[in-house]
Amino acid sequence: MIARSSALVTVSEPWAEDYRAKYGKPVTVVYNGYDPEVLKDATSLGSPDKPALRIVYTGGIYPGKRDPAPLFAAMQSLGLGPDRIRIDFYGTNPDHVWPIAKRYDVEALVEVKPPVTHREAVELQQNADILLLMQWNDPREQGNVPGKLFEYMGARRPILLLGLENGVPAAFLREREAGFYGANPEVIAKQLEVWIDMKRKGGIPPLPESSRSGLARDDQYRKLNAFLGEIIPPRGE
Repeated sequence: MIARSSALVTVSEPWAEDYRAKYGKPVTVVYNGYDPEVLKDATSLGSPDKPALRIVYTGGIYPGKRDPAPLFAAMQSLGLGPDRIRIDFYGTNPDHVWPIAKRYDVEALVEVKPPVTHREAVELQQNADILLLMQWNDPREQGNVPGKLFEYMGARRPILLLGLENGVPAAFLREREAGFYGANPEVIAKQLEVWIDMKRKGGIPPLPESSRSGLARDDQYRKLNAFLGEIIPPRGE
């Protein structure tokens, strides 16, 4: 298929670089993006639960690759109860959560809830204090960009990324000042303390509108349309 193609589309610049070098064809990057119609009113101050810091994760976990263990270890080190910090998993296989929570003795701080509709997931994301994102902490994961990242960016809530510190998702958080990334439980614990203190003092404000600038799906469609215009010759040629 690639041999017969005129051009390629992929989801991150590291992968685009690989494809250009390997195939010698034009390549562009188009992100999944977020739906601006669903996430247009993203101005929440976070969870109404007070004073607990509420972290939310929506979706599945890939065992051995996307791993909440660094966060659980950080939570354990803080020694706080569910009245101060908690994490809710929605639609996650309990077998991928409870054994790790038990290992770090944080079962009281964790809830695993059934799947929800997409609209409900978006509402949960917008009303969370912090959104959890996980990436495999391996160099092979550098160019992988979970679609969840853009939905989280659209929700304008701070993101906690566990995993690769030089991957594309970490670069997004760094460049757009959209949250915190890392894999060291001690460093994660210090950031949790910052957020817990902010929550105690009144709440964690939404990310600025500029943090999600250019990431709506309409923006990505325009990039794709422009690329197609470069590849497809005008009629009559």
